Amino acid sequence: MCPKMAWNGREKPWSSSAPHAPCWETSVIDKELLAILACPVCKTPVRLADERLVCTQCGRRYPIREGSIPVMLVEEAEPPEGRKA
Repeated sequence: MCPKMAWNGREKPWSSSAPHAPCWETSVIDKELLAILACPVCKTPVRLADERLVCTQCGRRYPIREGSIPVMLVEEAEPPEGRKA
């Protein structure tokens, strides 16, 4: 979960003057959640790679939003590397 940050209303809290980058810039998927997630197409496990969840069978890449919210919708998935949608 993101820590609360003070905001003066004039600049973005993640601007260069802010001491820390926003927490949603790095994925934090709970290990227990990752263990039960599966590709909605293949029904096989996914693995965490490059800020995305990647199907171990078909290679579809599912986005992770706000650092910890997996979007397991086929419409939102990127095609496997080397293939076009």
